[in-house]
Amino acid sequence: MMIFQMNKGDIHESIDLWYENYLDYYNEDKMPNFFPGGKESIENYLNDRVRNKSAVVLKDNANNILGYFSWLYFNFHNEKTAFCPIIGHCGKGIDKENIYSALYNYVSKQWVKNDTYNHQWMIYYKDSILQNLSYNMGFGAYVGNACLRIGSFETVNNPYKITQATIKECGLLYDLVEESRSFYQDSPIFLKREIITKDEISDLIKNAPIFIAWDKDKPIGFINININKKYDVEELSIPETGSISPLGIFIDSRYRNKGIGKALLNKIRNYCIKNSIEYVFVTFETANMYANRFWNKNFNPLILSVRRTVNKDANT
Repeated sequence: MMIFQMNKGDIHESIDLWYENYLDYYNEDKMPNFFPGGKESIENYLNDRVRNKSAVVLKDNANNILGYFSWLYFNFHNEKTAFCPIIGHCGKGIDKENIYSALYNYVSKQWVKNDTYNHQWMIYYKDSILQNLSYNMGFGAYVGNACLRIGSFETVNNPYKITQATIKECGLLYDLVEESRSFYQDSPIFLKREIITKDEISDLIKNAPIFIAWDKDKPIGFINININKKYDVEELSIPETGSISPLGIFIDSRYRNKGIGKALLNKIRNYCIKNSIEYVFVTFETANMYANRFWNKNFNPLILSVRRTVNKDANT
């Protein structure tokens, strides 16, 4: 087995290999089929990686592709990061563990030489081989992605009123969003979220539904949904599916475990039914214990982002 820079002639064989692997985890009852509609998106991504010399293939002696690995560089909380999305890698057959070990050993050497110590890649939740391999190499769970086919929400009794946000409630919603930012920045999540201004919240209210839970005149929680207009190569969503973003869901800590989360989800469900949206996706931080339990209970876990930080003195 030998590792080479990926070239354009390798792309179609790599995509075919990726699709074979995807079918091992695709469940038509729980997620939309990303293929073949998303094939062009994968091809465009790999073409970009070939141009940037950030994709490699592992081949056997007959020049058949056994696996590939590709990545993007970006700044992640002021730290240079190498990131491999779910469409950015694949390994073939029963020798999958050895294929991935060889590929990661090869590319991580390049990353560290390039002073890139933060490594992050996406794997399927049910891929126990890659989960075990990545954890043994020092990766830890960081972000989860899940999907739900509309129609499987439970009906819940909820004593709190839930309404769709209006422009006049922008200020109250802004205060609650700021409260959610403080929650994410605290232990054990330690995630510094960008500030969302009142003008940005106003635009969100105008363009996509945000639902607010109330205790009398006090807002105590929210959820919002956006409708995807293209194929997303990270979460594997397709056009006309929903995403719980960018605000997500948040409930005041004093009102948790009272059924408000499910009641908010039911508002999303009703909205989706009325607008012929069949699937909804969500991305959440695994260190957020409330979110981790909530989404894994109510949605179908699909993808897990794992992250490793290499010792900064590796080059010295």
